[in-house]
Amino acid sequence: MANTSRPAGLVPYQHMSGGTPMRMGSYKIVTTQAGNLFQGDPVVLTTGVATATRQITIAAIAVGITSKILGSFAGVRYTASDGSIVFSNKWVGGTTLATGTVAEAYVYDDPDMLFTVQATTIAVDDIGEAGQLILGAGNATTGISGVTLGAVGAAAANQIQVVDLAPWPDNELGANAKAIVRIMTHQYRALVGV
Repeated sequence: MANTSRPAGLVPYQHMSGGTPMRMGSYKIVTTQAGNLFQGDPVVLTTGVATATRQITIAAIAVGITSKILGSFAGVRYTASDGSIVFSNKWVGGTTLATGTVAEAYVYDDPDMLFTVQATTIAVDDIGEAGQLILGAGNATTGISGVTLGAVGAAAANQIQVVDLAPWPDNELGANAKAIVRIMTHQYRALVGV
């Protein structure tokens, strides 16, 4: 049976020591964030701002990325311009906030967290190898990311490491397989030489 193509970005799976991966950090969304952020999108800390402000933006995913990935965007809480409190799994770029407020983003930022992600293709030999994320358009209706895992192998840039194939009955090796991965170029602990 062929795998269904259903990208969802970096979806929390479990902590490397086991247990539920519900460890999130709170960050501000940079005020110049023009693009949308979807649940499962990889994000980075914004450079050029005071560390204390802990601002994030969407990661510029490309081969040979130099920015370290902070984690996976979980959602946002903000006060809209009409005064209502909004909780959402997506951030729409250009949203107007109430005067004097900021958008508070939640990020799965634990460097020991494992995620699932849809891969272009996964073979047995890809387990343990590195790969590169590919930005894809998120779903404006569901708020879910369109990020996937691209080419995997010894020659790929060390951004994401494939730990295993997700153990679901409708998931098998090949095209659109869902892989269990960890972030190798993590903001809080980069892994090298893997």
